[in-house]
Amino acid sequence: MMKEITQSLLKVQQEVDGVTRNKKNEYLNYNYADLTSVIEACQSVFNKHGIFVTQGFDYDADGRVFFVTTRLMHESGEELSNTIGFPIDKKDPQSIGSLCTYGRRYGLSAIIGITQYDDDAHSSIKWRTEDQIKEFSEKLKHEAFKGYKPETKKWWKDKNKHREAEQGLKKMQEKIDTYESTIETSEELDNNFKQRVEETNENN
Repeated sequence: MMKEITQSLLKVQQEVDGVTRNKKNEYLNYNYADLTSVIEACQSVFNKHGIFVTQGFDYDADGRVFFVTTRLMHESGEELSNTIGFPIDKKDPQSIGSLCTYGRRYGLSAIIGITQYDDDAHSSIKWRTEDQIKEFSEKLKHEAFKGYKPETKKWWKDKNKHREAEQGLKKMQEKIDTYESTIETSEELDNNFKQRVEETNENN
């Protein structure tokens, strides 16, 4: 029986309240509690009562599942742990990073029994991820979208699923690449023209 850690965890739960949503998504019009806010809500209370937290990762390549394990370790040597698994939809670093964040956030909240108030339902990999939203915001700042932001924002609101959002981001990158290629070609032609003018003047 884990007497020491359960007594300490009881004290933690008595002191830690639910985590208020602290992030605003201007495109989807919802708030969510990020990983930092969850950690800040409980880490100091954990340490106060002799508990520290570790979180690790593993995966099942055949089943395409990514696992996040949260472990509470007490100064007495006792420990509690839980594991949450997510389907691996994509194998790129950005997508795996999102799974790490989701797993840590929900695993930590679940193991100590705190609530993320008004938690968003977009945490599933089925829906667009926080990283995708951040990437969209960054791409939208590019000169290629100057004058098209209202139209682009409206388009993005319809791309609320993960795969659709990913396809949309690829199209945005293609537009950026085309824009930059056009600028480079224009600058090259302009430089060539200037060089010819200078050579003509020198010959005259």
